[in-house]
Amino acid sequence: MLVFVDENRSKTYDPDEGVFGAAAFLMSQADPTILWAGQTDTQGQIHFEQTPSGSYALLIPHLGHAETVTFRGEDLSLDVLVEAIQLPILIP
Repeated sequence: MLVFVDENRSKTYDPDEGVFGAAAFLMSQADPTILWAGQTDTQGQIHFEQTPSGSYALLIPHLGHAETVTFRGEDLSLDVLVEAIQLPILIP
Protein backbone atom coordinates (compact mmCIF):
# COMPACT_ATOMS: atom_id res chain seq x y z
CA MET A 1 0.00 0.00 0.00
CA LEU A 2 1.21 3.47 -0.79
CA VAL A 3 0.01 6.58 1.06
CA PHE A 4 0.81 9.94 -0.50
CA VAL A 5 -0.28 13.56 -0.56
CA ASP A 6 -0.69 14.74 -4.14
CA GLU A 7 1.14 18.06 -3.72
CA ASN A 8 1.24 18.82 -7.46
CA ARG A 9 -2.31 17.52 -8.09
CA SER A 10 -1.10 15.12 -10.79
CA LYS A 11 -3.26 12.24 -9.44
CA THR A 12 -0.14 10.05 -9.50
CA TYR A 13 2.58 9.28 -6.97
CA ASP A 14 5.83 11.22 -7.10
CA PRO A 15 8.73 9.99 -4.92
CA ASP A 16 8.71 13.06 -2.64
CA GLU A 17 4.95 12.84 -1.86
CA GLY A 18 4.95 9.75 0.40
CA VAL A 19 3.49 10.15 3.89
CA PHE A 20 5.99 8.94 6.49
CA GLY A 21 4.86 7.41 9.78
CA ALA A 22 1.14 7.03 9.07
CA ALA A 23 -0.36 4.25 11.18
CA ALA A 24 -2.52 1.97 9.06
CA PHE A 25 -4.81 -0.86 10.07
CA LEU A 26 -6.32 -3.63 7.96
CA MET A 27 -9.28 -5.31 9.67
CA SER A 28 -11.03 -8.41 8.37
CA GLN A 29 -14.73 -7.86 7.56
CA ALA A 30 -15.44 -11.56 8.26
CA ASP A 31 -13.73 -11.54 11.67
CA PRO A 32 -13.04 -8.07 13.15
CA THR A 33 -10.72 -9.62 15.75
CA ILE A 34 -8.23 -10.24 12.93
CA LEU A 35 -6.22 -7.06 12.54
CA TRP A 36 -2.98 -6.16 10.82
CA ALA A 37 -1.23 -2.96 11.85
CA GLY A 38 1.76 -1.12 10.49
CA GLN A 39 3.32 2.22 9.76
CA THR A 40 4.32 3.78 6.45
CA ASP A 41 8.01 4.07 5.64
CA THR A 42 9.85 7.14 4.32
CA GLN A 43 8.34 6.61 0.86
CA GLY A 44 4.79 6.23 2.20
CA GLN A 45 4.70 2.46 1.69
CA ILE A 46 3.41 -0.24 3.99
CA HIS A 47 3.21 -3.98 3.37
CA PHE A 48 0.71 -6.37 4.91
CA GLU A 49 2.35 -9.75 4.33
CA GLN A 50 0.44 -12.97 3.55
CA THR A 51 -3.01 -11.45 3.80
CA PRO A 52 -5.66 -14.02 2.81
CA SER A 53 -8.32 -13.27 0.20
CA GLY A 54 -11.33 -11.43 1.52
CA SER A 55 -12.92 -8.11 2.38
CA TYR A 56 -11.15 -5.72 4.71
CA ALA A 57 -11.59 -2.30 6.24
CA LEU A 58 -8.51 -0.16 5.65
CA LEU A 59 -8.13 2.58 8.26
CA ILE A 60 -5.57 5.39 8.41
CA PRO A 61 -6.86 7.30 11.45
CA HIS A 62 -4.70 10.42 11.49
CA LEU A 63 -5.52 11.12 7.85
CA GLY A 64 -9.24 10.50 8.40
CA HIS A 65 -9.16 7.77 5.75
CA ALA A 66 -11.31 4.64 5.73
CA GLU A 67 -12.29 2.37 2.87
CA THR A 68 -13.39 -1.18 2.22
CA VAL A 69 -11.13 -3.28 0.01
CA THR A 70 -11.70 -6.75 -1.40
CA PHE A 71 -9.07 -8.86 -3.09
CA ARG A 72 -8.16 -12.41 -4.09
CA GLY A 73 -4.76 -13.89 -3.42
CA GLU A 74 -1.94 -12.78 -1.17
CA ASP A 75 -0.82 -9.68 -3.08
CA LEU A 76 -2.68 -6.48 -2.35
CA SER A 77 -1.48 -3.20 -3.77
CA LEU A 78 -3.36 0.00 -3.01
CA ASP A 79 -2.61 3.64 -3.60
CA VAL A 80 -4.18 5.96 -1.05
CA LEU A 81 -4.29 9.45 -2.49
CA VAL A 82 -4.68 12.22 0.05
CA GLU A 83 -5.72 15.46 -1.62
CA ALA A 84 -3.45 18.40 -0.89
CA ILE A 85 -5.10 21.13 1.16
CA GLN A 86 -4.95 24.57 -0.39
CA LEU A 87 -4.42 27.09 2.39
CA PRO A 88 -4.99 30.80 1.88
CA ILE A 89 -1.86 32.93 1.53
CA LEU A 90 -3.00 35.26 4.31
CA ILE A 91 -5.03 34.20 7.28
CA PRO A 92 -6.89 37.14 8.85
